[in-house]
Amino acid sequence: MTRRKLGWMSFMMALAAVVSSSAAAQADHEADLLRERGIEPTAAGIAGYVKSLQKVSDDTLVKEQIAKLGNEDYKVREAAMQKLISMPQLPEALLKAAMHSKDPEVAMRAQRVLEDSHAVSVSTLLDAGFTVIRARQLKGASGVILATMDKFPPDVTSQALAAVCATAGPEDEKPLRELLKSKEPEIRIQVAGALVQLLKNKFTPDLRNLLQDADDGVRLFAAGELAQQGERACLETLGKMLSCEDPAIRYEAYRLLCGLTGQKIDFVAYDSKESREAAADKWRKWIAIQGKLAMLNHPMKFESVMTGRILVCCMEPESPIIEIDEKDRQRVLFKVGTSGWGVQRLKNNHVLVVGFGDNTVQERDEKGAIVWKLENVSAMRALRLDNGNTLVAATDSKAVLEYSPQKKVVWSHTFDKGRVADARRLPNGNTLVALHRSDNRVVEIDKNGKTVWELAVGGPQAVQRLDNGNTLVCQCEAANKVSEYDKTGKEVWTYACEGPLDAMRQPNGNTLISTGGTLIEVDPKGKVVHDYKCPAVARMWR
Repeated sequence: MTRRKLGWMSFMMALAAVVSSSAAAQADHEADLLRERGIEPTAAGIAGYVKSLQKVSDDTLVKEQIAKLGNEDYKVREAAMQKLISMPQLPEALLKAAMHSKDPEVAMRAQRVLEDSHAVSVSTLLDAGFTVIRARQLKGASGVILATMDKFPPDVTSQALAAVCATAGPEDEKPLRELLKSKEPEIRIQVAGALVQLLKNKFTPDLRNLLQDADDGVRLFAAGELAQQGERACLETLGKMLSCEDPAIRYEAYRLLCGLTGQKIDFVAYDSKESREAAADKWRKWIAIQGKLAMLNHPMKFESVMTGRILVCCMEPESPIIEIDEKDRQRVLFKVGTSGWGVQRLKNNHVLVVGFGDNTVQERDEKGAIVWKLENVSAMRALRLDNGNTLVAATDSKAVLEYSPQKKVVWSHTFDKGRVADARRLPNGNTLVALHRSDNRVVEIDKNGKTVWELAVGGPQAVQRLDNGNTLVCQCEAANKVSEYDKTGKEVWTYACEGPLDAMRQPNGNTLISTGGTLIEVDPKGKVVHDYKCPAVARMWR
């Protein structure tokens, strides 16, 4: 539960950002789905559908609509079908009885209603509506959503609140404050996020009060928002949270402390309790003494804050996913069971992994269980985006595909030649792609697939756009090097090595490089400062 809260806190902090092109593309897809079901993708249209959930469908109303399935007017028959499909509680018994009607039109349409309503559930339609509201910033539906919250299926409550958070107006403050009293911590976090967006610094006193909340996730959210404001009041709470039971909360508290104070007091969130408490005590001592007067970073600075964990995907039998901590201790999280390739640690502490051998992309939880999976996708990289979608470098299809959580392709681009070895979504909404074999280029394409920048290189396997605007390219085969190129295509840094498969520039300026045989860290001068001695590494994530 707590890791879900952490994911939602990150989402809340991103609400003020401009809607990305990929989010807009997904909204267009969801809008088409709504139209197919007779729901206009406008604030009024979606609010009208949401409002209908308050009405209890009695047998008389249902029978009236079933009778219209046999109406002489085609438009009346179609409208009756859509009303039945969109009902919050499907009248299955009456529809099954209608399938035996003497009127073949009624029987046929009753069967179609049952089939279609199972394919597109109320949850799916609500999720589509809330996605459109959030992405298109549609104002005017928040009041209806808040008033109908208790009628929603549990799996769409978060999406409903996210839509409210993105579009709430002054008139929504009172009902939001009522929801802030909810017994559910996730709801308190989301509502607090909406009120932060709505009231800005006027909500700061409330955030201070939330530091006393009974739930760790709520307290961490409040501390994080206060840290964003440079508020010293959050320090004590963050110090205490270094001792929380949940390692994800411990790490986030540590990250915020480092970013706000600039201090470098070592703390490993998943170390032994004895070691953690020794480090936490150092932090709490600093907070109690120097923290009262020390200059704080506002805005926070995270350049030197490392996750402390490296994930590597190995190519050896059964493709284990190995985690390496700051003390070089290695442990196997789980085994992919087939040729694994790409790996990414997600905000909820799950792991996204590419199963190259069985053409899958899998999300696995802390125990290694698969909780989400794409099938029939031959990929070399898959990355979870900030909007919740998954970007896939579909190698054999020569394509980049963006999938929604519902596994629908909401954006794609196919290349004429070259295998897509890597794909990264950039902050400007464009996509950086590595094309190797028959093309051997790195290209940046916009949302329409137009190439806005390109670089001819040898055998690009992996790419990363750096904070300075340069591009890091891992080149295997004939080139056998990792190089940094500026915007003009000039090589400004390079490190030669045999068979590099992946490379990542670190916040400290060093570069992690997977050579296929091991994992090394190289400093800006080209000196190997660490060899992790991890065999058969394909790709990694830190």
